[in-house]
Amino acid sequence: MICVDPNYEDVAAIEQNRVKFVQHADSEELATAQVMLFIDVLEHVDDAQGLLRSYVSGAKPGCLVVISVPAFMSLWSPHDEFLEHKHRYTLRKIEGLARSTGLRVVKGRYLFASIVAPVWISRRLRRSRPPASDLKPVPSWVNQFLKSITSLEHRMSSNRVAGLSALLLAEVTTDEKNKSDR
Repeated sequence: MICVDPNYEDVAAIEQNRVKFVQHADSEELATAQVMLFIDVLEHVDDAQGLLRSYVSGAKPGCLVVISVPAFMSLWSPHDEFLEHKHRYTLRKIEGLARSTGLRVVKGRYLFASIVAPVWISRRLRRSRPPASDLKPVPSWVNQFLKSITSLEHRMSSNRVAGLSALLLAEVTTDEKNKSDR
């Protein structure tokens, strides 16, 4: 499994638990990858389509591609600026992006729907503040409460309505039309 992030600080690949974390994968790694992870990566690059296409075009048919991105521009906040995000996505947009690179979308859903309203309100109230992280220590009971809520939510079926993140599972196809579009 390859986890790609062009913003990794160390150019040397790190391997942990059968996952190879890399800034860039070479053609041999792409040709043999069974799964590629783009976990909170595409929102950081100017040309998300180009980056994704550069990996998909070298992958073998059947390779699974997992993508997660922050959802909804209406949730944009100083936290996004602090993290140097360039965009937040709707599920429809990330699915369209995946298809435009020749991927077949297997499944898409939103995550963390149960906390969208309080996060949206909180971010609206802090919208004019300078860029800063939202990550702050909270009491353990708050963490446990949130963990319980989101754990229950994740066991439920696909959520295509709203959430803080969009998650997509896609597959590299053998479709010649898709390959000619690359």
